[in-house]
Amino acid sequence: MQSKKTNEIYILFIFISAYASSQSFSGKIRSVDGDNISFANIHIEGTNIGFSSDNQGSFYFSNLENRNYVFVVSCLGYETSRKEFLINGITKSDIILVESSNFTDEIVVT
Repeated sequence: MQSKKTNEIYILFIFISAYASSQSFSGKIRSVDGDNISFANIHIEGTNIGFSSDNQGSFYFSNLENRNYVFVVSCLGYETSRKEFLINGITKSDIILVESSNFTDEIVVT
């Protein structure tokens, strides 16, 4: 009977350890003026892990390891941004995008 209890405690410890090592990163994507940027693309550089921000500019990454990550954020009308963050626990930060100056004043269709 003692062996069964020991196994149950060991299994519980494994689940708690796995949960405790799971880190997250969340925040909002905003313009320089503080406006939320809806549906911006955000991904971890060098991976295929990425999402679009929701209609309020919010994003959420889960199950990250404790280390530095470079997040790449892009959205039509804004400069692409690369920001490095140290993920250590539950990390929350907003990312600011600068409006792009690559607009044309007129388009000619022939």
